[in-house]
Amino acid sequence: MVFAQLGLLPTAWPRRTTTTMLHGRWRKDYKASDMSSLHRAMKAMHLSRFDSAAAIRVLKGLEICSWEDGVHVGYLTTVPFYKPVERFRPHEETTNARRDRRSGPARCKLVRTGADGMEVELIWDGEYPGIIREEFTIRPDGRLEVKGRLSVEGRDLIVTQVYERYP
Repeated sequence: MVFAQLGLLPTAWPRRTTTTMLHGRWRKDYKASDMSSLHRAMKAMHLSRFDSAAAIRVLKGLEICSWEDGVHVGYLTTVPFYKPVERFRPHEETTNARRDRRSGPARCKLVRTGADGMEVELIWDGEYPGIIREEFTIRPDGRLEVKGRLSVEGRDLIVTQVYERYP
């Protein structure tokens, strides 16, 4: 981090993009997040009660890194060796694992970045096809808000999750 601030990064490393305000580790704020809509989204994705409960207990935050070649969103978990990462690139489709952990890829892209945040899109086919479009923005109180629009089998849901920066 100090090397980046001093401009001493090797030329082979990509430099950070304008989404640096999102860069860092974020802890989920369960009280400020809309947990009931998250439960409805998991039900729409046909996750079992066990899988839904496990996902909510295991995922505790995000780690966002933004570079010229795109954005990496890592999911912080209570399991030390399990840290799923999604990669998004501007103007280029990438593939990540489906969020419902079913087989097959999710086609992903970085739709928009800017001083006010970013927007990503994930599309998957196969069993229970769907699409998620998420907007990452910093709220006036300094917390990160991730508003996701999910569409699975004709059901449309909006899920809002809130995160606070790790100290």
